[in-house]
Formats: sequence, C-alpha cells, structure tokens
Amino acid sequence: MEPIISASFLITAEDYRSYCCESARLSAAKQSRVFFRISGIVLLAVGVGGAVFLSHDVTNYLIWGFCLIAGLFFSLYYAVLEPFFVIRRADCEYRRIYTKFSAQTVEFYPDEVRVSSARCTGRYPYEILYRAVQTDRFFLIFIGMGELRVLPLRLLDPEQVHVVHALLNARLGDRFIVRTGK
Repeated sequence: MEPIISASFLITAEDYRSYCCESARLSAAKQSRVFFRISGIVLLAVGVGGAVFLSHDVTNYLIWGFCLIAGLFFSLYYAVLEPFFVIRRADCEYRRIYTKFSAQTVEFYPDEVRVSSARCTGRYPYEILYRAVQTDRFFLIFIGMGELRVLPLRLLDPEQVHVVHALLNARLGDRFIVRTGK
C-alpha cells in the first residue's frame, strides 16, 4: 500500500531551534503567560506612579526603579527573554548532539503513521497515539507521554499540509490540536 504522504528529512540546527521554541511555547500554560503579562503591567504602572508621585529621596527612587525593572522583566519574559534563552540552549545542545541524529522518513497511511530511521522503524495506529499538534513549523506526533515524533512543515507543500491536517483531524478528533500564531 502506498502512503498518502511521505517525507524524509534530517533535523537541521534551525529545525532543532524551532522545535525547542515550539516546545517551550506549548508547555507554558496560558494562565501563566497572562499572569506574567498582567503582573508586569501592574509593576510598571506602580513603578511609574510611585516614581512620579511618591518619591522624595534616592531610596524611594531605587524601590520604584526596581518595580519598573521587574515589570519589564515580567511583561517581556515570554515574548522576548524565554525565546532568547531557549534558542541559546538549543544551539549549545545541537552542537553537542547533532552527530546522533539520523535521517527519518515519516509516512501517513489511512490507518497508521510509520516512522523509519537507520536505528528503528515504528508503526503507530492512530488509535494509540496520545495526541498530535500542528504548530507554525511542525506536526508534533505524540506517541505516548514523553515520546514524540516531529515532522517539519518545510518538507510539505501547502496541499500536503492540508491533507495531513485533515487526516489527523479525522482520525484523532479532539486529540489533534492546532496551535499557530503567537
């Protein structure tokens, strides 16, 4: 039987960086992101208000300045700081482990997903998949808790992306999640 979609690839440094950023973004709860953003805005407002209306000496300016710095940190953490730190860590990890990556082939069939590499071949019926997530750059296929297969979208044309999306949506139902955009 011929696969519906087949893609062969080797994980590049850019893929690994993007994967780490996507994983960090997916693992952060929305409540945490909202809490950080609101806390940052409140700290910025308190810092500005305190510096303008309640400062009488250098100690007060230092306290309000600390509020401003903390407010900037909290409000910019998920948007700027976390991606910066994640990308730096991903670059270091990739330089250390890139020789351990092997080429993979991911094939989608009507009743299963097959993943082949030089080390192993796996056949995963859709019924046993934990979930699948479509992000801006990847299809993330979770085989089980902590076990994951990645398919970069750069390998597929828009028609193929639509076919894989429709197949995963039909076969996994609400275990298929689309998380695109910031």
